[in-house]
Amino acid sequence: LRWKLALLIGAAIAISYFDRQTLPVAIRAIQLEIPISNIQFSQLQAAFLVAYALMYAGGGKLIDVLGTRKGFLVIMLWWSFACASQGLATSFGLLATSLFLLGMGEGGGFPAATKAIAEWFPAGERSTAMGIVNAGTSVGAVVAPPLIALTLATLNWRWVFFLSGAAGLAWAIWWLWEYFPPASHPRLTPRERAEIAEVLKPQPQTGPGMSWIGLFRFPQVWGLVCAKFLSDAAWYFYLFWLPKYLYDVRHFDTKHVGYFAWIPYAAAGVGSLLGGWFSSRLIQRGRSLDFSRKLALGASAAVMPLIFFVTQSPVQIAIVLFSIAFAGQQSWSTLVMILPADIFPYRAVGSVAGLVGFGGAMGGVVFGLVVGYLLDHGFGYGLVFGIVSTLHVIAFCVILLAIRVVRPKDTLMNEPKTLGIIHAVNLTIRAMQPFIEQYIPEVSVVHLCDDTIQRDNIRAGVGVIPRHNYFKFAQYAHNLEEAGADMILLACSTFNYAAELARPMIDIPIMQIDRPMMELAVRQGNRVGMLATLATTVPSSERLLRIVADEQKKPVEITTVLREEAFQAIQKGDAATHNAMLLEEIDKLSGKVDVIVMAQLSMSALAPQLNHTRVPVYNSGSTCFARLRELL
Repeated sequence: LRWKLALLIGAAIAISYFDRQTLPVAIRAIQLEIPISNIQFSQLQAAFLVAYALMYAGGGKLIDVLGTRKGFLVIMLWWSFACASQGLATSFGLLATSLFLLGMGEGGGFPAATKAIAEWFPAGERSTAMGIVNAGTSVGAVVAPPLIALTLATLNWRWVFFLSGAAGLAWAIWWLWEYFPPASHPRLTPRERAEIAEVLKPQPQTGPGMSWIGLFRFPQVWGLVCAKFLSDAAWYFYLFWLPKYLYDVRHFDTKHVGYFAWIPYAAAGVGSLLGGWFSSRLIQRGRSLDFSRKLALGASAAVMPLIFFVTQSPVQIAIVLFSIAFAGQQSWSTLVMILPADIFPYRAVGSVAGLVGFGGAMGGVVFGLVVGYLLDHGFGYGLVFGIVSTLHVIAFCVILLAIRVVRPKDTLMNEPKTLGIIHAVNLTIRAMQPFIEQYIPEVSVVHLCDDTIQRDNIRAGVGVIPRHNYFKFAQYAHNLEEAGADMILLACSTFNYAAELARPMIDIPIMQIDRPMMELAVRQGNRVGMLATLATTVPSSERLLRIVADEQKKPVEITTVLREEAFQAIQKGDAATHNAMLLEEIDKLSGKVDVIVMAQLSMSALAPQLNHTRVPVYNSGSTCFARLRELL
């Protein structure tokens, strides 16, 4: 059933793209009655795209409010009547008005389609389903040139718009009969209900929503909007200007446009299906969502620079190059439009998809006006195709920078946060549990422990950290990020430097467990006593303390005391001996320093006995988790 619904939604998108081709293909016939220059042609596209952009954003919000079934019906009825109204136009102004109304209706199409796919398809099937839907763009554009040419030959250009509007009204009846949300669909079988159990789970719709302005707090939204702005600038150029290019440069007539202009759109349909299938296949073979989406996006962008050679090629090769570019574009579009459903909570998908579509349509507006100006001022298509050839590659770089990892972002919408903690010894897991319960009881905590890290550090000797331990930390941090962590805590003071190396590679914050303690100590005084029970910890902790002092622009004098037998005692479970040794050293240090820091989490259990010391004594447990409470 869900695949039939994907075809139903794809049919709506096909009608939408048929509607968009009516003007470009019929432009020669229209110009016999209504004079239209290149600049005016670009202004007609701008009238459509400005309304399309506004409604793409507003349509997403409308779908979130009305629901998919009612919202898509309203949108389809509007755009069908608007399309038919173009057949009544008698001037440039009336044609522009009709196109503006058409853009208002069609702007809600893709947000509605994205929301419907999110309602019916689990993540592993979603890109394939969206590929089917996005293939509708190609189906509509493929059938448009020959059918429009046939209509022009047998009737006149006005009937092109009347018949297109009638097709939309017929689809609206089909939609009312066929589409319901999965939880209430009367024809959903028990078997298929089990197959889509993932999307039938209760969705967090009752949580607080987020305004459009609020969504722009997240770099993922900026990245998607900017990438769509760039890539759709190219796509709308292809969509609106290909027939005109064939008329003006290759000297095609309407019949020849009908014969050949459908071929690139057929290739676009293949690209839609191939990109979605390839990404889904990678996921099914066990690759991460992030890898699967980005590899498919990168492959799609990689073929786009070939369009640069169109103006230098014979017409047969030019059609082939157009076909490759169209296939790459629609593979790209399928994947970009599924990313909001991959990343954002269900209740925000329509709004995010609307903003992304807004960015794409505005790219079409801006670049369309630029193209019209360039062509009417003698620059020619060579420069235009040169610009177009770079846009998808730049857009892919934007996505890599803004979306470091593709993963669900329920936490963006005030859901419980997740803290990932990397340990080098089991002892620290037990030591920090009281702090977790006291400071961040509502946070979900994921522990990852590899005690070979500390073992190898000890074997390497004081001040030497084996290189493979740095690689281990970076890999563990990446694993926790992919598992959904919102922040990573490094619980081992010995290799604080690993966190600094990993930060550029990880898209979520990384905290060293003793940094908040060091910051507090430096603010407290210039003479800092450091108490350690492991020799391997000392160089790393002293280094971090000096970094913090430099950040605060304060001179610091460090007095370090090492008591290794205390660590041996705590490892054996002899807390009393451990505490007694440390209290003895604290008493000795207190007359020499302004403040004391305890360099390892294992010492934090001593905190209740330190209320009456002569100088402040800080432990990493309470200071770190107090900071985490502020951040999470």
